[in-house]
Amino acid sequence: MEFLRYPQVIPGHCNERGFGPPLAFTPTSTCSWIGHPVSGLWQLTSCALLTLGFPSPPVLNTLSSPVTITRRTILQKVPHHTLTCSVEADVRECKILATMLMPKETFDIELAILWIEQTQTQEIAEIAAMNLYQYMPYAEDLALMLIAKDSIMVQIHGYTILSRIYSKVSLPEDTRNINEFLDQAITALQSDNISLKHSAWNAVSRFADNNHLYYLAAKNALKSIKMDDWL
Repeated sequence: MEFLRYPQVIPGHCNERGFGPPLAFTPTSTCSWIGHPVSGLWQLTSCALLTLGFPSPPVLNTLSSPVTITRRTILQKVPHHTLTCSVEADVRECKILATMLMPKETFDIELAILWIEQTQTQEIAEIAAMNLYQYMPYAEDLALMLIAKDSIMVQIHGYTILSRIYSKVSLPEDTRNINEFLDQAITALQSDNISLKHSAWNAVSRFADNNHLYYLAAKNALKSIKMDDWL
């Protein structure tokens, strides 16, 4: 089979008489029946293909904006509690970022309670306890207050904070706090809520691992619900 470059303009085959474009048409012709790689000047075609492969960003595209938002910009706003709005917003990443950047020296207990009330997921509760709550001087008192509340999520916050605190060594042997914690934990371990039971058990386990006195106290308390063999 013969390949013809101009089948539509061959006399005696496709047309009654010969006709066609001028001789110099090939470099810039728009005719689709021309048998060469591309129609038009190769230099222009190459430029067009390159432009398609690497398009220039639109003028108003924020990704090409010369203004750069950096961690330093965020840190400059944190001392003025700008990140409080991030916690109030229902945006997971903003909440996590706020727990990482919030200055501990200005994070008072009233603000901590506000954050806890606005946190609705166990994931954020655990991240906040890890990054922020456990380091506060009022952390244990706050946690003991939280585990006595009716809200399941608030209680989870409390047990998550206590798990972090009780993981540390050389805890003070405060009998009042020990009894208060174990009484509330035993109640939580009998709850129908799996997340609450899991959080309470983590706190009890880390409490018992801290020292021998705590271990004996936890084991004795767990006998009432026949869970002392779990330790």
